[in-house]
Order: sequence, then structure tokens, then C-alpha cells
Amino acid sequence: MTTGEEKSAVLAQTQKFIGALKATPAGQALVRALERTQGDPEVQRLHENLQRAVDAFQRAQRAGTVSEEQIQAIREAQAEYQRHPTVGELFGAQMKMTSLLRSANFVISDLLALDFGQTVRSAGGCC
Repeated sequence: MTTGEEKSAVLAQTQKFIGALKATPAGQALVRALERTQGDPEVQRLHENLQRAVDAFQRAQRAGTVSEEQIQAIREAQAEYQRHPTVGELFGAQMKMTSLLRSANFVISDLLALDFGQTVRSAGGCC
């Protein structure tokens, strides 16, 4: 069991690690892409359209009345959202950050002699 002092020390180092990630080109690109996505009214409109289609599908699914039109509406809304250049930039930045995080996981796992990412996942901490 960890003490409060140990937990505080680990959390402080975690903040440094996050800062280091954000300082990388991948981290900076992700922050910029997130800001652009959040600040783009067209992207927000497309996201809301997609969310409405998903909500309608989920309601119909609970009621047992899903139609092919609802499935098609989700596909179309999703495709339109994903085609937007700002969203494409976000997806690309997320992929670069995921690659960086995988590399970091390999290093951390090697140093700890266990699969850090898998351990965190199995403990319910992520994804």
C-alpha cells in the first residue's frame, strides 16, 4: 500500500512527465489541433450532428426499433465529421501522440520489468 507521501511524489513526477510530453512536437501538435477543433464552429456543428444521430440510434436500440436509416445517418454524419480537415489534423496528431506514448510505455515497462500500460489497463486506470 502506498503512503500519502509516496503518492504525492509520484504525482509530482507524473506532472513533470506530462509537461515533457506536451513539450514534444507531437504534444504541441496535439494541443494546437485540440484548440483548433474546439474553436471551429463548423467542427462543433458536425460533432453535434453526429452526436444527435448516435443518440437517436441509442434510443431506438433501447426500444428495439433501429432502422437502416438511423444506421445510415450515423455513417454519413461520421464520414462528414471525419472528412473535415481540422478533424483530420486532430486524428493525425492523436496518432503521433499515441506512437510517442507507446514508445514511453516500452521504456517504462523495461525499467519496471513489467508491462506498464497493460498493468494500468487491468487495474481499471485507462482505456
